[in-house]
Amino acid sequence: MNTTKIKLVLIGGFCLLIAVFGGKDMIKKSGWPEAPAEILAVNVECDMESTAHKIVYKTVSTATIPCELVDAFKTVHADKEWKVTQKFTGTLRVGTGADAVEATMGWS
Repeated sequence: MNTTKIKLVLIGGFCLLIAVFGGKDMIKKSGWPEAPAEILAVNVECDMESTAHKIVYKTVSTATIPCELVDAFKTVHADKEWKVTQKFTGTLRVGTGADAVEATMGWS
């Protein structure tokens, strides 16, 4: 066998493994009931952090503000270097009526 055929056999075997495991997962989840869900809110905020190292101590300043105010915040507090991290939070309602459940989740 030349190297081209070996490569094709290896690629084909890999694709077959992916198909088998993907198919098993689809079959396992095919019996799950559908549930109505609604996104109630999505919020984006920016976490601001500034760290100043002095000879004997370290000062950390933090603030959470709307992201559209980041430039103005940096202008007002120009004496510090700011690290900005976006923080997302969302609220989701799953189900209807008395069985409805709301969940709030966050991610950065």
